[in-house]
Amino acid sequence: MVRDSCCSRDPGQKQALVILAQGDDSARWAAEQQAGAVRLDAGRSALDVRRTREMMATFVLLVASLLITAGCDPGWRYHVLGAQIVDRSGYRLESHGIGVTIHGSLLSADISIDLELTNLDAGPLSIDTNLVRAVDARGSSLRMIEWYRVPESISTMPVVLGFGETSRVQRTFAANAFAGLRRNPNLRVITLFIDGITRGGQPIPFQATLEWE
Repeated sequence: MVRDSCCSRDPGQKQALVILAQGDDSARWAAEQQAGAVRLDAGRSALDVRRTREMMATFVLLVASLLITAGCDPGWRYHVLGAQIVDRSGYRLESHGIGVTIHGSLLSADISIDLELTNLDAGPLSIDTNLVRAVDARGSSLRMIEWYRVPESISTMPVVLGFGETSRVQRTFAANAFAGLRRNPNLRVITLFIDGITRGGQPIPFQATLEWE
């Protein structure tokens, strides 16, 4: 009488088969875990790459925006505190028989000031246009980098204006419009002085405060 071989195995052989089966399961589980870890690492790497690309794209757009802004240089306008608006960017002050119209703007590398001074009094008005200066919010004087302009009919210095006559003065001051990625807070307020105005030998003080819009 022949017995089935599977039934004839002794307990030691059965235990060995169980151990082998468990070993196969453990190896399969380890392989699956390793494969899962590889997929997770790959996913993380892809996410890191995507984030890096998004950050680089944002940085490039920011730099491009700054370059375009610097290239187009739209700037900002200043308004004059306590002055009357005369046009879209001009403001007028009157004091001591003098009318002054001021246009001020901040560009990427300078501040431009355009003045029109009018003598509103009967006596002659003397103006030394070399004595125009500007001070920033810290109280530091800005370096002038432009020249003065007066009407062609007036070539002497100082300029002497009769009643109703007007002299135009343009000044440009060196300035760094940006501090990092924002506007330079030191240029928020500019104080403008004209120290060379006299009438009958008596000095006439002139001061205007400009604040960006």
